[in-house]
Amino acid sequence: MTWKTYLLAAVIVTALVPTAGAVVSLVDASGVQFDINTDVTFTTSVSASGAAKEAEYTTSVTGVTTSLGGTTTALLTNGVEGYAGLLVNGVAYNQNGTVTTTCEGETSFVDRQVVFAPQTIGNLTVQRKVFVPEDDAFCRWLNVVQNNSGSSETVTVTLVGTMGAGTNTLIGSTSTAPLDTATTSDRWVVTFKDYDGGGLSNSPRLGHVLYGPGRRIAPSTVSFVNNTANVSWEYSFSLPAGQTYIFMTLLTAKPSISDAEAKCSELLTLPEPLFTCMSATEKGQVVNFDLIAPTVTITSSTTETTSQNPIPVTVTFSESVTGFDVTDLDIGGCTAQDFDGSGTTYTFDLVPNISGQITVDIPEGSAKDAGGNPNKAATQFKRTVDTASPSVAISSVTPNPSSISTVIQVLVTFSEPVTGFTQSDIIVTGAQFHSSNTFSGEDAVYTFNLLPVTVTGPVTITIPDNVCQDDAGNYNTGGYYQHGVSPGASCFASAKAGNVPLQAGLTGLAPLGLAALGLVLAELQSRRRRNRS
Repeated sequence: MTWKTYLLAAVIVTALVPTAGAVVSLVDASGVQFDINTDVTFTTSVSASGAAKEAEYTTSVTGVTTSLGGTTTALLTNGVEGYAGLLVNGVAYNQNGTVTTTCEGETSFVDRQVVFAPQTIGNLTVQRKVFVPEDDAFCRWLNVVQNNSGSSETVTVTLVGTMGAGTNTLIGSTSTAPLDTATTSDRWVVTFKDYDGGGLSNSPRLGHVLYGPGRRIAPSTVSFVNNTANVSWEYSFSLPAGQTYIFMTLLTAKPSISDAEAKCSELLTLPEPLFTCMSATEKGQVVNFDLIAPTVTITSSTTETTSQNPIPVTVTFSESVTGFDVTDLDIGGCTAQDFDGSGTTYTFDLVPNISGQITVDIPEGSAKDAGGNPNKAATQFKRTVDTASPSVAISSVTPNPSSISTVIQVLVTFSEPVTGFTQSDIIVTGAQFHSSNTFSGEDAVYTFNLLPVTVTGPVTITIPDNVCQDDAGNYNTGGYYQHGVSPGASCFASAKAGNVPLQAGLTGLAPLGLAALGLVLAELQSRRRRNRS
């Protein structure tokens, strides 16, 4: 199968059509065609399946640099003669036959990725996926290595290529000095074909991106040498049992060295098209780039509802990040102060300016990890600020006043739920807690019963300040209640009638102190004398 390219309103459109060929041709947004081997006669690793047979422009391109520093328009071809051939432990990957064009999680890019069949190499399973975007300018290889054994395996992954310029291949620049020598410190290398006698170079300037910042594994060797057609780089590592590692290779073709440098640097920032046709699992398995976005959580030692001021807050990223500061906080109902921290952990205080809910958000992209991945957005942090003390009302369903023999049923109602309120917090005069009716209640409502012990004064109930707290930690304000007590109307009525013995008039009275009982008896005697007269 191959790609056919059409020009519609100055927009390059590509379509995959089946043909009887040994390559799949994928064209990127800049018009560079990458011919990927799918069914070839294996001779060397650079001609193996999954390697690029060619990388060249399909039409003339402007901005092609000359040896004199000017630019021209030219058709740049023959970039490579076999690129990104894969060897694992010295064995070439070569799976000829049918390939699929699947794209993880995408429907509009189904024909942009070529997926090759797995190959067994010792205890390892090796697979390749090659992707070229329609909205960006690069070719991406995913070289997948899985350990199927029950123990770790020592593995060497080698990528090899042959430049189309042959012995006229030169290093244009590298990511670190010296710029004409490639080492394992270089994240990218730019190569080009030496200028001819007329000051022209008719091959694309190629940017080879080998690894990114924050990676777990970097190349152990790199071989890019002036006037040498063959290039290679390899990764040596220990692969744990059952684990899968993916090595991502990127190649871009541009009309000038500076354009290739800029594109390599851009690819290290992990632009969104780089992730097309990659699952979340695959991103986590790439080891020569850091493709996992840091997550972030916002916590506080305070309760969900709090009266604390200021409110201490801790922000924790899943990995070390840079670029995060107080201006990245999206806060509501409060202000932030005393911001501090670095790496994974940051702290600050929130000063509420309202009673009610305060919020903190950390948006996506507020910080980046070493690999250039922007953070994911945090779950919103919320606290309800409550600085009002709970008040208390004391009442009774028992008529006020009531007789000395009547049990007083007391209701205590707080303005909001509280904790820590017990019977021992209640101060009572003129009565005692009834033995058969215990103190009970929870949250905002409590009940108990009292039995008067004197007729000389009222029953009083006091709940002091600061004996219980609401959910925010605010202590209560106090409350007071007074209940009148009479000796007992039925007793006096019987005595006045004169037809009930004195003992009967006392029936139903609660046990009293001797003084209180004497007062009642004296009053009854006096009334009895008046009735006789």
